[in-house]
Amino acid sequence: MYCHSSPTLLTLQFIININRYVCCLISISKGLLETIYQSICGPTLRNLTVCISLIQIQSALHCKLTTSYLG
Repeated sequence: MYCHSSPTLLTLQFIININRYVCCLISISKGLLETIYQSICGPTLRNLTVCISLIQIQSALHCKLTTSYLG
């Protein structure tokens, strides 16, 4: 959504999905996320912090849902 002007939106979506699946196994720091998204979207991603926050929230929600189903 925040990378709509970037040609690598599909790549970003792929990484978002990966983050959702590994959230329970790997703790991804905000600094690492910043590096990842800067390298993908470059200067076209202006709302980087917002984008990262959304990713972290989505990952956390997915993790809770997964844990609930497994629990």
